[in-house]
Amino acid sequence: MALEKIDVSKIMANYGFHEVNEFQLISQGLNDTYLVSIKNDNQFILRVYRPKWRNVNEINFELELLMHLQRKGFSLSTPISKKDGTLINEVIVNGINRIAVLFTFVQGEPFLVNEENSYLFGRKVAQFHTLTEDFQSKYDRFDIDLEHLIDRPLITIKPFLKQRPSDWIYLKTLGEKLKEQVLKLSLNHLDWGICHGDLGNGNVHFYQKNLTFFDFDCCGVGWRGYDIAVYRWDTKKSGEPNSEEDKIWEAFLKGYKEIKHLRAIDLNIVPLFVSIRQLWWMGLHMSNGDVWGLDWINDDYFDRTIQFLREWESNYLV
Repeated sequence: MALEKIDVSKIMANYGFHEVNEFQLISQGLNDTYLVSIKNDNQFILRVYRPKWRNVNEINFELELLMHLQRKGFSLSTPISKKDGTLINEVIVNGINRIAVLFTFVQGEPFLVNEENSYLFGRKVAQFHTLTEDFQSKYDRFDIDLEHLIDRPLITIKPFLKQRPSDWIYLKTLGEKLKEQVLKLSLNHLDWGICHGDLGNGNVHFYQKNLTFFDFDCCGVGWRGYDIAVYRWDTKKSGEPNSEEDKIWEAFLKGYKEIKHLRAIDLNIVPLFVSIRQLWWMGLHMSNGDVWGLDWINDDYFDRTIQFLREWESNYLV
């Protein structure tokens, strides 16, 4: 159930804003996102977190990370303090207590995926990884590890493939193979640290030649190789080789390497993490059926998503 204007007005009053001109629900995804306009056309983003998706400690970790990056001069959407200096609001939605946080509005649009912009994005991602090297939080947050990326998604996916047993066997076998190949590596030598977790162009706005990050809801501590693999996955239309997509990826890597050293071991693991990302993404869809519905999780969906995995495995995993 969406917030009413009276709910939004009460929240905005905590910041000293007493006139809400307009508000609209612009996204009902993992959390509910509202665009709020007050007098003088000032705009803000109000995120209302889902209680079963993120707990208060995990939210506080995310907010601390954003404030850390802001202090370092990184361009991103940041939480706004209330008059009492705190960041979190509590609101009752349909009888359920939820947490709401007000964020700065980011102008611009998702960047056009091409070589020039991917190069700039690579530099920005490397800057993000560099600036979070010294970040520490007193709050707990999940690790973006193999349990998070493979084990739990497969548990979620399994019931949906009762009528497609051969596909379930393929996914289960692939998951085991991917885990085995990752664990063969010297994990202590992989770059491990703060990750955004969802580095696609949809979570970055391009405005006046500047890139600004937002939506750190999937952030956590994990392998940086996974973090950059998300962009490789995000810019692939299929698991087949494509020279234009390869150029976009190389431009991203060029930009990244100009800011932060990328070791061979972290680059070489990217193909594994692309497959792992696809598994995680599928599990995400099925674990959030209460929000997005499940009618679209059908044969066509599995034909497309599993075809990508088979193609990628055939062409990029050896």
